[in-house]
Amino acid sequence: MAAPVVIDFGDEAHDSGETGLTIDGFQFGFFSGAAWMFQNANRTGASDQLTVGTWTDMQLTGVAIPGSPTNATGTVFLFVRTENLEWSLPYEFTMTIVGGGQRRLRMAAIIHHRRHGRRCGGSRRR
Repeated sequence: MAAPVVIDFGDEAHDSGETGLTIDGFQFGFFSGAAWMFQNANRTGASDQLTVGTWTDMQLTGVAIPGSPTNATGTVFLFVRTENLEWSLPYEFTMTIVGGGQRRLRMAAIIHHRRHGRRCGGSRRR
């Protein structure tokens, strides 16, 4: 099976502990895998597993950001892993701490997927 591809991850901003988010893409498979955010694009450093409510081949819904993520302010990377342990390429976004100690996610909407070599909602970085 081919690696999953993430195209979009919800709205422009999210708070820690927020639920009801959606990850759009394809080749996620029909059986649940996992969604993660890592400190680095090579899946190293601080990491947090995201809760996924419903899993389909093209969409993960009911996604929840941890209430107290271990990732710090700055750039973090979203990954989807299939049940067959195939990982997506990183989907980059910025996490910012806002008032009250809560963390807010602001999408930089940068996707790194070599297969299509096109922009999907943002600028492309290498």
